[in-house]
Amino acid sequence: MWRLSVAWSTPIYELENMSGSLMAEAMAYYSIEPFGANRDNIHAGLICSTIANVNRSKNQKPFTAGDFMLKHKSDEQQVDHSALFSVLSRFAVTKT
Repeated sequence: MWRLSVAWSTPIYELENMSGSLMAEAMAYYSIEPFGANRDNIHAGLICSTIANVNRSKNQKPFTAGDFMLKHKSDEQQVDHSALFSVLSRFAVTKT
């Protein structure tokens, strides 16, 4: 919830009162267009790999963005966004 609050510059209390349909839209948007630190990490990796590939030798294997991305111990496992979505959906308020 805090990450969404920071990404959207929205106070937590406003997110807690978000309707279920708006929360579903937010989750759908995130699945199409991710945001936050992970996305920034990908961008930095792309820039670094481009610079490294321009300067590598012809016989050297090309670098990928993943070669330059920050990695945490938890990154060794595939990130499951459905867990994030289920947590966020618990905070969604259904308005009639």
